[in-house]
Amino acid sequence: MERRRSSEKHLSIEEKVIIKMLYLEAGKAFESTMKAICDKKSCTYDKAKDIAKKLIEILESNNFYPAYILLHMASIRTTLETGLPVVRNKTSGHGQGSAVTPISDESAKYALNLAGTNIVLLVGIYSREVEIAL
Repeated sequence: MERRRSSEKHLSIEEKVIIKMLYLEAGKAFESTMKAICDKKSCTYDKAKDIAKKLIEILESNNFYPAYILLHMASIRTTLETGLPVVRNKTSGHGQGSAVTPISDESAKYALNLAGTNIVLLVGIYSREVEIAL
């Protein structure tokens, strides 16, 4: 653990910025996916104000998830709402001031993987709906 802290201290400003950007872009990709699905399904949302939590609620209220997995989706909803969006907002999404808040490589990888997993799930559900409609 001490070795990790020591190596983080030696990250360049550019490396720290890249890690921050990963968080921001992963979060934006997740929200953009939900907005795209809302657009395709003609769900009403505020393009300027609605964030991940609200978009998840909108998809749920528009019966986006199949009925047979609604109970399971309650747990996934908690993960979607409290995972990537909260970490992103707390570490990089709303400005950090003049001091760079450090983010570990593990956290950056987690954010990227969590965003990818969330996006694959949402796109998979949407794709299945499109197939069934055809």
